Order: sequence, then C-alpha cells, then structure tokens
Amino acid sequence: MDALHKIRAAGFDVSLINDNGLAVTNASKLSGQQRDFIKTHKAEIIAELAAAKILQDIKQRTRKDAEQAATSSIRVYCYRTTEKPNSELVAIMPGQSLEEARESLVLRFGARLLDVYPMPGQSLHKTLGR
Repeated sequence: MDALHKIRAAGFDVSLINDNGLAVTNASKLSGQQRDFIKTHKAEIIAELAAAKILQDIKQRTRKDAEQAATSSIRVYCYRTTEKPNSELVAIMPGQSLEEARESLVLRFGARLLDVYPMPGQSLHKTLGR
C-alpha cells in the first residue's frame, strides 16, 4: 500500500501546496506516529499528488481540446428551396465550407435549391473555415 493510500485509509486527506508542501485535513487529529509517517514519506506523497494532478490536467485538457475542436468544426448554413422560398431552412454541415455545403445541398435538392448562405450571426470568417 502506498503512503498516500495509507493516509487516506486512516481517514485523512492530503493536498499539495506550492509543489513542495502538504496540507492534511484534520491535521490536529494526527497521532505522533502518523505525523512521523507523513514526514518520513513526504517526498513520496508529494510525487504521488503531483502525478495525480498532472494526469487530471491532461484529462481535462484533452477533453477541452476535443470539445473545442468539435465546436470549431461545426458549420451552420441557411438555405431556401423552391418549395419554401420564404422560409429559412437550416443545415448543419460539420467541417464544410460554404461552397462544399452548397454542393451537398445541390446534390440533395438539385434545381429546387435557391440560395445557401451562412447563418446570420455566424462569422463568415469561421464559416469559410479560416
């Protein structure tokens, strides 16, 4: 059983302070033996906490990066057809430029497609994939 696990199993939680210090919850309840154990194993405990923090940071960053990539690849376009010339219809086309979206909609609607344009409020710069 590692040092950090032993401390936690005894009912205490330990956190890292400024990369080289430790904070123990309910430290006043530590026995002398438990204090000595923490002092003896301080470097090991700090290393375990630092490794856990790095792993958590990587997981959060990876998820955040994936969410940002997914969000930035979404393209929303409006289009009109001969069947509904006065209605703004919406197409979500992940990763497609305006021209690619137009080509996809032409394949779907043919001559019935009247117009394709970026959704109002969406940056044209973003829509064009730049």
